[in-house]
Amino acid sequence: MSGEQHTRSSVESKENGAGDHKEGLVHRSYHMLFIIYAPVALISIVLNIFSDKYIDYVYMTAFLAACLSMVLAIVMWWLFWKHREIIKQERKAHLPYIIRHQFIMLYLPIAFSSMGMCAYYVYDKYVKTVEEYNQTALTNITLLFPINNQLGKRLEDIQQVKLSLGSFLINNPNVSNRYHLEFVDHKNHYNSHFEQTIVAHLKSGTDYFICAYSDVCSTLAGNLDRLVDVAGVSRRPIMVTTLSSSMLMPLAKNQFYRFYVRNREDAQVLAKYAFEKGIKTASYIATEDAYGKDAVEEFSRSWQDFGGLMQGGVYVDPLLAESVASDKVQKHAAVFEKSDAVFVALYQPATMGITQLSNTKLMLLSANYQHHQLDLLAREGAAMDNVVVSFPRYKAEASQLLNTAGIFVYVTLSKLIDADKEMRDGSTFHDAWMKTDEPAYVKFQQSGENDFSVSMQALAYKDLPMQRK
Repeated sequence: MSGEQHTRSSVESKENGAGDHKEGLVHRSYHMLFIIYAPVALISIVLNIFSDKYIDYVYMTAFLAACLSMVLAIVMWWLFWKHREIIKQERKAHLPYIIRHQFIMLYLPIAFSSMGMCAYYVYDKYVKTVEEYNQTALTNITLLFPINNQLGKRLEDIQQVKLSLGSFLINNPNVSNRYHLEFVDHKNHYNSHFEQTIVAHLKSGTDYFICAYSDVCSTLAGNLDRLVDVAGVSRRPIMVTTLSSSMLMPLAKNQFYRFYVRNREDAQVLAKYAFEKGIKTASYIATEDAYGKDAVEEFSRSWQDFGGLMQGGVYVDPLLAESVASDKVQKHAAVFEKSDAVFVALYQPATMGITQLSNTKLMLLSANYQHHQLDLLAREGAAMDNVVVSFPRYKAEASQLLNTAGIFVYVTLSKLIDADKEMRDGSTFHDAWMKTDEPAYVKFQQSGENDFSVSMQALAYKDLPMQRK
């Protein structure tokens, strides 16, 4: 053999050797995993795009593997039939029957039948049970209300809240079959302990939060995404607020909603009432928090639009006891001397302070001032002819409708459950929630994409429904 032939032969041997090189185990495993995972991922993406259905990756992989096995079995039977003449030659080779193709063809139906029966048993025993549990599992609603303040004092409107929730459960006894209600006292104070409580409820599977009071609710709304990450849950609960009047609530589609009297409409009707009475100057008494400051801003804007003049006012810490709050108002009497009217944006009473001012000023009480405190004003000697109250417009007339806090806790919970039921029937929560026909006896309309404005009216105390009867 010449040197040139020897070189050519060596090169051909190397080329043949390179062609015979087999892929490693890791490389082949990677290809196999890709072949298995790719359709699973694609199907998952398609489902997420075109529907709201969710299928667990484990079940989806098992299903695809079963389908692929059936396809391979059909292909194998077809190939065996196509090459049956070649397969017959196995008899001449005297191969053991157990490794002959005839045995494999008979064994495959038995194997797939047994696998099918096992799969059906697993589905019927476990998967179906899980599906039925998911369909019948209770929807968790966590109610975040300030029952007591930081000093342990009971808040004024909590009695209305208790009565309204009790009435709702009595009037809707079947609610407990589908919904689980939990209560958290946030004490009208946002802190790390409250965040830990929220995280615990997120981990336990809370589907909805109903939150009361502007300060805590707006802060929680801003931090909820972070708390969802801390809890390690995949779904962000929808949050609905009530007893929260601030116009600065961070409302967002499919995330954060509100159903309650707003400061804007509340302030407008009171400012209009005072203007029509010929009042030119006004002051304010308001809580020193998000609700009170926003209420004063809205009233000032409305009052100035009517050509009125604002003379300043007093902010009151909501933690103050009633007597201390009244003392603060009385000590700042000089602030109100040049005013003909005083706008009151309080949810805790300041009875003696308001009583004293009512003798010479028109007192414009917002809807958040508790109506059971109006009788106390009368008993303490307030000039009730000078007391004007703002409250929602209703299509019915009944004295119990004046309990604004209780009524709106009731209707908010009712509206949330109605929206959830419609969502289960295929509607999105946003579309179901924003329907403006329920509750039918409250006059309200959609305002913007995610909010409602409740129609308000201002009446003198003597003209209230409970006083006319």
